[in-house]
Amino acid sequence: MGWLKDGLEGNAGINRFGKNPAQYQFISWGNKRDEKGMGKLWIKNIRDNLKYWDTHQEGVLCKLGDIPSHEDDACIFVGASPILKKSVSHLKGINPRFKIIATNSSIKYLVDHGVIPDYCILLDGNAGKWTPEMAGLGKRCKDVVGLFAVGAHPESVRNWKGRFIVIPYHYGNKKLNAEISLKYGDTCPASGGSALTCAIALFAQFTKATIFLLAGNELSFKKHYYVQGEAVSDDRPCYFATDVFGKQVKTLSPLFEYKIWLENFIQCLAGSHYFCNCSEGILGVESDGTFMPWLDQKALHLAIKDIADAWAIEEMPSKEKAKFIYSELYKYDDYVPTLGANIWRSQFDAKNSCILRKDEIKTILDFGCGTGDGVMVLREKGLEAYGVDIAENKELWDRKGVGEFCRSYDGTTLPYADDSFDMVGCFETFEHIIPEDCENLLKELLRVGKNFFTFTIALNLENAPFQGILYTHCNVQSPEWWVELIERVGFNVLAKQKILYNHEGTEDKYTLFIYATKRETDLRVWYDPISKLHPTEVAYV
Repeated sequence: MGWLKDGLEGNAGINRFGKNPAQYQFISWGNKRDEKGMGKLWIKNIRDNLKYWDTHQEGVLCKLGDIPSHEDDACIFVGASPILKKSVSHLKGINPRFKIIATNSSIKYLVDHGVIPDYCILLDGNAGKWTPEMAGLGKRCKDVVGLFAVGAHPESVRNWKGRFIVIPYHYGNKKLNAEISLKYGDTCPASGGSALTCAIALFAQFTKATIFLLAGNELSFKKHYYVQGEAVSDDRPCYFATDVFGKQVKTLSPLFEYKIWLENFIQCLAGSHYFCNCSEGILGVESDGTFMPWLDQKALHLAIKDIADAWAIEEMPSKEKAKFIYSELYKYDDYVPTLGANIWRSQFDAKNSCILRKDEIKTILDFGCGTGDGVMVLREKGLEAYGVDIAENKELWDRKGVGEFCRSYDGTTLPYADDSFDMVGCFETFEHIIPEDCENLLKELLRVGKNFFTFTIALNLENAPFQGILYTHCNVQSPEWWVELIERVGFNVLAKQKILYNHEGTEDKYTLFIYATKRETDLRVWYDPISKLHPTEVAYV
């Protein structure tokens, strides 16, 4: 839990504090102020709570290490700022894979508005006006798991009627820390920041969650701190900060501290976690109004929808998933897989037009036609070309003038009669199809083709031009694996060669080219040694 350590010292070299001495000094001042003002109260709270828990064990569930895993879920951390009024309705009836974590007083507002969170984290050492109301939540919170800091106010602890887990936070007293560790496990060496900072740290460490949405945490100060509208008397310094709309808004020193702490923790975890601020306010906004790149900014209902949609895709059967993803993929202007179109062009350019005799190649099927570029190229050369793809791209095909020649299919049976095409090509497609489906696909291609077949298959994808765009290649095999499968299905492999495809700014990518026929033939194939992209000569001997 090294990254949970006090960020002022443990992480100073790798985070924003290390690059901004003024922030470091500001947070140091705030920590010292809080310790001076709250230190004695924290120690008193801890002693009272330990004594109470010694005689009231029925509610204590377990140690932190026993919190269920939420690796496949998304966590929504809910603060109690006024912005919660705007978004609380979006927390009702959502996918149960969204885990709602209320921080401090937001539990009361959520429950009163029909939202029962999964967890409630209670850290406040002071007794707020809402603390006595905790007892009134009663049966409505029977399924909510409380996460109680050992230094939380005893009244909050006693008024909680549900289950809870003790959070053994470090409070600076070695004797107490030893006692806490003995009873509830190793102390968590986290200090500073808000309840939200602590909640993020806990869930990242103990539940393996990686998707975090932050709601009700605008951190700017208008008339009230809290969504309940409680008036707050605060004589601490005021600051002006830039919000997500580019406006200058007032905030107070503790809220500004929370902003800095949160941004620091989020940046430290950003490489392996997704964070989205759904609170508006000042979180994740630089002083010049630019957004911090490691913290997304989105309305809560939109963030929930996007994540739920992604889950729905993951839960689709493999063929339906591929169909949906590729339909979306081809909409992007920066996804233009021209390799297939270039290969088709090379087969029938002026230099090679006499090699594959036109009287033998009249009808062509481009399987996995994608955007329709290959069909467009072939038709421009006067060939009767058709395309088929698992994705439905009618609008895109129409725009390229090949809509009537391209169609989608169900991923199982090609919508063509036997021996429909003189030639069938499939370029950079097999690697997108799970191994167990490849044999049936090859049988279908063999069925609808008369004799000539050209395949290209990507062998390695690391840092290749289209690697990582929405969908990764799920079937990367050796050349021997592919050749054995193709021959086993019934193809007569005439030639095969591994070609190096080098794209500027990427590592080398290898593609396997295969020429095959449906029956024995005296056709021979060889390759132009100059070209590294595609075979250029096919001839009868």
